[in-house]
Amino acid sequence: MATTWLKSIHKGGGIAAALGLSVDYISDSDKTNEGELIDSYECDPRTAVSEFLMSKREYEHITGRNQGNNSVNLNCDGKYQDFKRSAIALRRVSDQICIEHGLSIIKNPGLSQGRNRSDYLGEQKPKTRPCLKNQ
Repeated sequence: MATTWLKSIHKGGGIAAALGLSVDYISDSDKTNEGELIDSYECDPRTAVSEFLMSKREYEHITGRNQGNNSVNLNCDGKYQDFKRSAIALRRVSDQICIEHGLSIIKNPGLSQGRNRSDYLGEQKPKTRPCLKNQ
């Protein structure tokens, strides 16, 4: 079974750092059978961060615009366009891949509860008391 999750990765440290952290998370050997489950499209997983950054520079060269932290398309001539309900489209693709490989899918996924991930996970964690520094 696979789950999908869309998340902005531009949280300080620059786009290269964010991409590096994302690729590290995605390629965690404990979650990927020592890398066996890692695949890619139009890039090499080992050089994906460099290739993504190069695509951003190529976009700027082609269009004359520095688009900052937003991703670019494979042709480097436009930006990634998030659209309403893109998470549903992503889930459908993920489900199709699971079916093709004989994996289970979530039959009746619920709608988002409108909470962010840290709030949701926070409810599952035991309450802790704040640490007080030695005075």
